[in-house]
Formats: sequence, C-alpha cells, structure tokens
Amino acid sequence: MTDLLPSTIACAAHDTDSLCSRVEAGLDCRDARLRCLFDHWMSLRRGRSMPDRSDLDCAAISTLLPYVWICRLEAETGRFAFRLAGDEIRWLLRKPVAGAYAEDLLPNIAGAFNDALHAALNLPAICSFRGLVPHAELSSIETESLALPMSDGDRATTILAATVFAWPPSRKTDSAAFAAQPAPLVIPVSAL
Repeated sequence: MTDLLPSTIACAAHDTDSLCSRVEAGLDCRDARLRCLFDHWMSLRRGRSMPDRSDLDCAAISTLLPYVWICRLEAETGRFAFRLAGDEIRWLLRKPVAGAYAEDLLPNIAGAFNDALHAALNLPAICSFRGLVPHAELSSIETESLALPMSDGDRATTILAATVFAWPPSRKTDSAAFAAQPAPLVIPVSAL
C-alpha cells in the first residue's frame, strides 16, 4: 500500500496542535489517520479494557469521519451488522451499508473479517487489516483498516473502525488474490 498521508495529521479540523504520530508497540498502522483513531480510542478507555459507546466524541475525530464505520454484534444471530459508514466507505463499497451484514458487503473476506471482529469483542483486542477490497469499477482497492472494540454498558457489542485506501495499479484482481491476503492482526488490549 502506498503512503496516503504524511506521518502526522491533526485528528480534528480544529485541533492543529495535537498531531497523531505515535506508533504503539505491535500496532503497525501505516496511515496517520488510523493512528489518530487509535489515540482517541485510547484516551476514552480511562483504565477500562474498552470505552463505552457513549464516550465517543465525533468532533475529536472529525477529519476521519468519511472513513469511519461502525458495526454492532447482533446477539440473536451472532452476526455483525453495519450501523453507519462515512462517505468514503459508502463509495468504496458501492452498496447500501446501514443494516447490511459483513457477508453482504465483503463476501470475499467475510470469514476472516467476522473472526477478527469477534476476537476484538471477546478478548478484547484491537484488529488491524491490510489487503484488497473488491470494487465494482476498479476490480480492487488496497486498504488498511483499524477496528476497535466498544462496550454498551457492561457488554462488548460495538466495533468502531476506519478504513483508508489507495488506488490500485491498472490490473484485474482474481479471486486467488483475495484468498492470498494476510490474516488480520489481532492485538489483545491487555498487551497495550
């Protein structure tokens, strides 16, 4: 994946003094926007294994909102349903997102995606993904994602995440390329 941004960036449009550039041990976010999301999530933890959904301050990550997506685990089905997605994510997926399941939006990588999100909530852990996402007009796009667990009271139910992407070289992507992608990196919160 090519570098998308300089190594530092302001997390919010009004916050030019607080640049996100820290690299946490074990977490290899290449894009500064994902490090901003991680920094914000860490600031919300306040000694807990994960922050509560109600703690999220969208203004603090305003420059990231086009790339942010939120999934919620449905207790009845054990499936992740997308609740919302920023403009760039909706463009990337080219499908209605709200209420859709990972299997519907990302059929080529849904198994690994769901396993990583379940690990994020159950361990709890943070998950980092890199790889190809199918796109109707471009065959595939190289992406980097960071998924972070959030609770709803005393239950881990929600994934706060962002996906950034780069334009691919002009080439078709076959199903073997999707199958050959690296597995998501899962880092237990206790290791942070």
